[in-house]
Amino acid sequence: MSLQFVFGNSGSGKSYYLYQKIIEESRLHPERDFLVIVPEQFTMQTQRDLVMLHPDGGIMNIDVLSFRRLAHRVFEEVGADRRTILTETGKNLMLRRVAEQQKDCLKVLGSRMNRTGYVSEVKSILSELMQYEVSDYDLQGMLDAVENRPLLHAKLEDVRVLYGAFLEYQRDRFMKPEELLEALAKVAGKSALLRRSVLAFDGYAGFTPAQLTVLEKLLAVCPMVYLTVTIDARESFFGAIREHELFAPSRRLIKSVAERCGEAVRAGSGEESHRSVESMGTAYGEKRGYEKPIVLGTLPRFSRDGALRHLEQNLFRKRTLPYEGESEEISLHELSSPAQEVHFAARTISHLVREGTYRYREIAVIAGDLNAYGDYVKNIFPYYGIPAFVDETRGILLNPCLEFVRGALAMVRDDFSRESVFRFLRTGLAGLSSDEADRLENYVIAVGIRGYRYWEEEWTWCPPSLRTVMCPGTENGEEEREMPEDGISGFNALRTRFMDCVGPFAEKMREKHLLLKEYAQALYGLLVDCNIQQQMKNLEKQAGELSSEYRQVYPVLIGLLDEMVDLLGEEQMDCGEFADILDAGLSEAKIGIIPPGIDQVQVGDIRRSRLSNVKILFFLGLNDGWVPSRPDGGGIVSDTEREILLNAGASLAPSARENSYIQRFYLYQNLTKPQDRLYLSWCLSSGDGTAMRPSYLVSVLQLLLRIQIAHNQKCHGCRH
Repeated sequence: MSLQFVFGNSGSGKSYYLYQKIIEESRLHPERDFLVIVPEQFTMQTQRDLVMLHPDGGIMNIDVLSFRRLAHRVFEEVGADRRTILTETGKNLMLRRVAEQQKDCLKVLGSRMNRTGYVSEVKSILSELMQYEVSDYDLQGMLDAVENRPLLHAKLEDVRVLYGAFLEYQRDRFMKPEELLEALAKVAGKSALLRRSVLAFDGYAGFTPAQLTVLEKLLAVCPMVYLTVTIDARESFFGAIREHELFAPSRRLIKSVAERCGEAVRAGSGEESHRSVESMGTAYGEKRGYEKPIVLGTLPRFSRDGALRHLEQNLFRKRTLPYEGESEEISLHELSSPAQEVHFAARTISHLVREGTYRYREIAVIAGDLNAYGDYVKNIFPYYGIPAFVDETRGILLNPCLEFVRGALAMVRDDFSRESVFRFLRTGLAGLSSDEADRLENYVIAVGIRGYRYWEEEWTWCPPSLRTVMCPGTENGEEEREMPEDGISGFNALRTRFMDCVGPFAEKMREKHLLLKEYAQALYGLLVDCNIQQQMKNLEKQAGELSSEYRQVYPVLIGLLDEMVDLLGEEQMDCGEFADILDAGLSEAKIGIIPPGIDQVQVGDIRRSRLSNVKILFFLGLNDGWVPSRPDGGGIVSDTEREILLNAGASLAPSARENSYIQRFYLYQNLTKPQDRLYLSWCLSSGDGTAMRPSYLVSVLQLLLRIQIAHNQKCHGCRH
């Protein structure tokens, strides 16, 4: 086994060097397998890059995987734990049930579990405990350390109760996602695939404890492991870690991997000695488990000695030099609103492409807050004829299919209240048109219909206010005519159609204390009776940009019902509990969209998106609160409380202060992506009119590059 780091600045060509090396070795050693391990959202882009670089246009013995896909690949080979793996949605479902069972033991969290999104907040802290391998003993230590803080102590006691109950419920039945890597670490040594594979890790800014455990096992099994790390070639790679420094995440990554490498060597050779991490800077050798790092000191991305190169070499460094030349490669723009920023970007992109200098795929847009800019991009870019792909995952709660389901459950739970009935009918999937639903609602309001038994009975009276109808006239288009004496039959016909649709479902759901699987079967029967799958296919054809969402929603819903039955099918409950559990699952359900084409502008955020071969970059929303992003309140455990726990020796996810330093690293990576031009903009007010201030980064760049701010005027030449 051997480990080799590939060090270099952003723009030094680390990924290119690594991919070329893997391709070259794969051609020389066709009997070996080469596994490129990247974060989950980067796999498709990495596959494309490798295919484009390969002289043969194919990667027969090269595979691109994430940690999760690597685990499944090894399990297929050696056989492993066959328990069903919990999804994030499954966690929500199970946690909602566990919280209901433990509600009498919860002092603080119990009364809040029914709030929208609160189950996800609790799930987040439990996932964090699992990810950072916090045991019950560790939680007891935290409780002892905060005895003088009653609120934090009470919250941790509740978390401990839920954590223990959750683990007990899923033990021997389901596998947590965090356990997937533990299982991989246990069986890695049995894998012939890993023993003959060269591994290359790219795109990681850090590893979780579980990932490090897997990496240690891989280092002991695989003949060669490569790892790229973004760090300034002029700095010490193995020096002390000071969290306020730009490359502290990189040094932390190097230290953790180097220590695991030492553990792997000792495990393989039986040596008792342990060489310090700092010694790696001067000593190399096969027995020690690592080779001399590859250091890429040049910056091929920045061929000119211009402002972009100066930005990369000086941004967020200890000692910086102001740029002496003309900063034509970088510009700062102040606009009135997010919409005007998007207009500015669209006009500029249109001009650049019309000149024939650039293609759409060579241009990218990054937003400080994608939620604030995504809809503007979707509406404004098409006006300029610019194809764009917004790289986001989106919730689906407001989709008509899910509103149909939630409305149906609300009807049963609220005994067919007027609000719940017409919430259901106005989805357009219940068999009544919008006009028919309006007529029916007018009758229900006028007569005061409320309750299931009144919907079962035949209606016999029509109020005077509804005894006239609008009919086509001869001259004035429409005229008011008296409804026939038997006109009540029209309302009864609508009632009958409605009850034929939901009657059997309501009868079943109104039974007390059924098993969850029986509720799920009744709901599935309603979906089949109303032909929801075909209706969603029809809506997909009319949905335009939302067609991909409409195509995915029904399978997501059916998959969720299947998962609920697998996880909780034999649990007895009432309809309200079933509806709450389903809501908890739907609130976590997300869909992603694959880019529909190649030549289009990629739009993303600071952390999620991976940009490749970008010549022009627009950074929108460079505002205080968005860059760096404000913490969202810290979840169940606030940032102040995290600092207290950290000082007490607890190991959890980074606090707000640590995250602010990590965000600087992501900012550095994004700002140094473009080869030719960087446009930076911010707004004076948000979309709802709230006054906004520019980010601190604006003044940093002004001092560093001596750039004047361009106060762009509002665009008057279009309807937006």
